[in-house]
Amino acid sequence: MALGARPVGPALERQLRPVTDHLTGHVIEDCGHIIPLHRPHALLTLLHPFLASEDAKAA
Repeated sequence: MALGARPVGPALERQLRPVTDHLTGHVIEDCGHIIPLHRPHALLTLLHPFLASEDAKAA
C-alpha cells in the first residue's frame, strides 16, 4: 500500500509501481505530510481492511 497526502499526492505510488506486482495507492485529502498525525482516522480506515486481507496475512 502506498499512501500519499498533499502536496505529494500519488508520487509514492508512481515510484513504487515499477518494482511491485501488487500495489494499492491512496491519496488522503486535506492532510499534511504526517498522515498519522493529521488524519489518523482516515489512515486507520484504509489500514484496517488492508491488514485484514488475505494478501497481508500471506506476507
